Amino acid sequence: QESFSQMINIGKCVSKLLTESIKKSFAVEVPANVTLGVMNMGEYRCPTPIQIFNRYKKQGCFGCATCKEVAQKIIENIPENPYIEKAELSEIVKKVEKKEEKKEEKPEEKKEEAGDKKEETKEPTKGKGKGKKGKKGGNQGPKDEFFINIHLKPEYLAEKLKECLLDGIKYPAEKKLKIGVDFSSPNIAKDLHVGHLRSTIIGDTMCRILEFQGHEVLRINHLGDWGTQFGMLTAYLEDQFPDFMEKKPELGELKEFYQAAKRRFDTDEPFKVRAKENVVKLQSGDEKINSAWTFICDVSRKEFNKIYDRLGVVIEECGESFYNPMIPGIVSNLMETGIAEVNNGATCIFTEGEKVPLIIRKSDGGFSYDSTDVTAINYRLKKLGCNWLIYITDIGQQFHFRLLFKAAIKAGWHVPPETRVDHMGFGMVCAASGKKIKTREGVTEKLSDLLDEAKNRAKKELVDRKKGQEEIKEKQQAVVEESKEVQKGTYIENEVEIEDASEIIGISAIKYYDLKQNRISNYSFSYDKMLDPKGNTAVYLLYAYARICSIMRKANITDEKLKELAQTTEIKITNNYEKELAFTVLRFPETIDQVLQDLMLNRVCDLVYDLSSKFAEFYTNNKVIGDPNMNSRLLLIEGIRKSMALCFHFLGMKQLERIQIF
Repeated sequence: QESFSQMINIGKCVSKLLTESIKKSFAVEVPANVTLGVMNMGEYRCPTPIQIFNRYKKQGCFGCATCKEVAQKIIENIPENPYIEKAELSEIVKKVEKKEEKKEEKPEEKKEEAGDKKEETKEPTKGKGKGKKGKKGGNQGPKDEFFINIHLKPEYLAEKLKECLLDGIKYPAEKKLKIGVDFSSPNIAKDLHVGHLRSTIIGDTMCRILEFQGHEVLRINHLGDWGTQFGMLTAYLEDQFPDFMEKKPELGELKEFYQAAKRRFDTDEPFKVRAKENVVKLQSGDEKINSAWTFICDVSRKEFNKIYDRLGVVIEECGESFYNPMIPGIVSNLMETGIAEVNNGATCIFTEGEKVPLIIRKSDGGFSYDSTDVTAINYRLKKLGCNWLIYITDIGQQFHFRLLFKAAIKAGWHVPPETRVDHMGFGMVCAASGKKIKTREGVTEKLSDLLDEAKNRAKKELVDRKKGQEEIKEKQQAVVEESKEVQKGTYIENEVEIEDASEIIGISAIKYYDLKQNRISNYSFSYDKMLDPKGNTAVYLLYAYARICSIMRKANITDEKLKELAQTTEIKITNNYEKELAFTVLRFPETIDQVLQDLMLNRVCDLVYDLSSKFAEFYTNNKVIGDPNMNSRLLLIEGIRKSMALCFHFLGMKQLERIQIF
């Protein structure tokens, strides 16, 4: 059932119609695969006729002699609907170059090769086999392969776009879930470094999308705030600041504090003994040592929050220490129920298909990361009642999480499909050399330093361009005078705007460049590529957004005026540029569905880039201000602006209504 105030997944609707047609045509249950169309050949394409013909041709394919007949029959039986204007055949033509056969080849190899050519080609090929009429030496008949191209009704797209403008872009989940997203998770007394970048922004984007759909989202920061290292840190704090309980000291750089404590631990045996004693005191609740631990955690937390604030990331702390009191009970329960067993003195959970177990209690009686993670997944699924858990860490931890999820199934905590648990693994951020990004001193680059550098580079570009606006104007290749006037309104005009814009551009550039990558792949960190104003970058997108805002200012269109236009103006789609604008906006639900299925956030980047590209194509070839269809076209580009703004929100990017092009 469609709702006036809610978007729908049009691709899913088209697929359902074609699936119904397939069932009516051939009395078989074959789901229609629908993908985005190409060029001007329709909004969608369906390759399923090829699949049906290949699957059933040995049985006669329901009386269809060719793939073309299969496709035609599906088209004829498409039910009446509000979406499809027309469906038409599209023939695939592939050529295969004739290769000279070698005499030493075996007959079976020739036959196999010829068979491969048949699968690849549409064009007739000569060979020694029988031709279409069964005569030797004749031409091999063409192997027909047909897609179905789907063209949507322009009036339907216009109607749905108008609904978005009136009611907002809304696509709530059919069933609201409680979802825990575990991301960022730095270690106390250490800096957030470049390695935390991906987990932090991937996790934030995932949370934003889920929250948009109306789910209850728990943003979990699984801090490394417990362990033997705190014996060392608290002992060092006692030595350096004996009165720390009465007078809170300034620790300066936490990294330096940690490194100094570690050097002392490695070289001073009495200190090492005292550090180990402090671990026992901390675990037993000693007031002074617990106060020292709390102080160190608070200092770290403040530093983390500075970075989170710059990134616009909201996250709730629930570190390892939170689960520590629960671990013994969980381990005992797993032993009593036979889920865990003792192996070589250690308490282990063995799972099906895995040779390596989770070790939830070491042979010396101590607990480990496995102990904490097993306890945490129990707490999140059973105590918090989460329906879905998402863990966002580097891909190197994939094996650990596979064991963890299998253990949760074995324990009866995770019951698919009632509950869902995913590991969103990601690749490494590398330097141009392909190795980890490090400073000249050979240490891992601090995340704050990366953000500062991106901001400074963005600011330099803005300042340089402000000094040479004439050069900028020459670079603009507008088709009409209107476009030239509009570009004037995109410039940042004062120092305060430059400072703010530099921060937005720099951080947006880093975020977008990361999120547009295939999540599981490594990528090379490059400021030049991130801040490139051409192509698929945040700078290009921010400029496109600013240009739309400038058009609205030029047309004297306020927010109130836009609401009035949306209520009183009929959106007219008069050419393919306009149709592509409307369709790209309405692809929003499909993108969300795909992201939640495969957890590939680069799909959001693909959509926002398509939105900006379609706008650029439209604006280059169509007049807006002063055109007879001006109001309709203003609403079309407002649909693009709203969609881009929402994508920016998902990606954690702030918008700029004015920006100088680099």
